[in-house]
Amino acid sequence: MGRYRGFTLIELLIAVFISILVIMALHQTYTNLFKGYKTTSMMAESQIESEISTEVIRIDLEHAGYGVSDDEPNLPIEVSSAGDTLYIRSVVNLSRTDSSKWILVNCSSPTNCNVISNPDGVSLSNTFVFLRIDTSGSTTNLVYQTESTYNAIGASGVFVGFLYPDSASGCVNQKCYEIRYLLSNSTLDTCHPDTVSLLRQVNNSTTGVPVFHCVADWKVTFDLDLDNDGDIDPTERDKAFNDMDVDGNGVVSRSEIETVLRKINMYILLHEGGRDREFVFSGASSCSSGSGMCVNAGSNSNSELSLPTADYSKYKWRVIKVSVKPINLGG
Repeated sequence: MGRYRGFTLIELLIAVFISILVIMALHQTYTNLFKGYKTTSMMAESQIESEISTEVIRIDLEHAGYGVSDDEPNLPIEVSSAGDTLYIRSVVNLSRTDSSKWILVNCSSPTNCNVISNPDGVSLSNTFVFLRIDTSGSTTNLVYQTESTYNAIGASGVFVGFLYPDSASGCVNQKCYEIRYLLSNSTLDTCHPDTVSLLRQVNNSTTGVPVFHCVADWKVTFDLDLDNDGDIDPTERDKAFNDMDVDGNGVVSRSEIETVLRKINMYILLHEGGRDREFVFSGASSCSSGSGMCVNAGSNSNSELSLPTADYSKYKWRVIKVSVKPINLGG
């Protein structure tokens, strides 16, 4: 009979070593695949949320001043003196889907009113905010009249009525919503520690709903036609809110906004996914102020967005731009 020879200790050690190398390689491959899947999944989720949030902002900006009378003291859109809050006023609020509907009423006398247009088929039992169409001057203006049903306006003339915005306190003369965009004091645990969330607040809300997370900075600028030539020149892009103070009296008026405003731009600098130690962000440059690193999103320093001071390079930063022509303001 032949003799059977087993494995030597050296051969067993070599086999175990090779097995360990194979297992380590498989583990590393699995780890990289899982990490890639997780990163891709987070970025895809962020993209979907971004599309929804961008549409919300677009609708808000587009309807600035919608249903607000020309004699309303509060401006249809304005930026706080510190530049950290955007105010939008209108009768439209996305939480109320029918808020943009309207009717047109002709009152031949204070007691004889007829609806001459109701394109959305709104129930006439509703209460409306009525604005009188005033053509007595050189321009046609909408002047606040009352809040009532269509047959209780109590005056003669032609009136446009917008559905009564419940619990809306954004205007002085009439009911309208005040929508505010501002940064929060915190953000998600998965975001860079020096980022925050961009909030959308309505009326008297002090909390608001986050529309974007992981936000490093944001800016609102305005494309204007200051020379009234019908074009937006390169020097008229991305202007500050106070640049609409055409007469230089230190106060921006509604008539000035309506005369020169052409587009509203919102720039938001945020990152997608979490920290990636193998990634190096290359889109930064020195801020024009001389301190820190920035991303220039538009045409001048008004659209310059600041990055966090520490460890920003390991995050995938991107700029979201929402550029809208308001349907009720500007030329």
